[in-house]
Amino acid sequence: MTVEMERATEAQALPETLRHVPAMLCQEFGDVDADVVERTVAEAYRQLSEDARIVSFLPILTEKVARDRLVGRSHRRRHAVAAALAR
Repeated sequence: MTVEMERATEAQALPETLRHVPAMLCQEFGDVDADVVERTVAEAYRQLSEDARIVSFLPILTEKVARDRLVGRSHRRRHAVAAALAR
C-alpha cells in the first residue's frame, strides 16, 4: 500500500465530524509532519471509540488526545534539538 493510499484510508476511517481535525492540528503544529498528525488523530479516535459509551463526545475527546500527544512530541523534539546544540 502506498503512502497516499494509507493516508486516504486513515482519513476515510474518521467520521465526518472529525475530518477537519488533522488540517486544523497541522496548522497548529507546523513543525510536525502532516502524516504524523493524521496518524495521531486516527489512532486517538480508534482507541477512544473502542470503549465509548457516549459517542457524541468522541470528536472533542479525539481532538484533545491528539493535541496532547502532539504537544508532547513537539516538546520532546525541541528538547532533543536544544540538547544537541548545547554539545
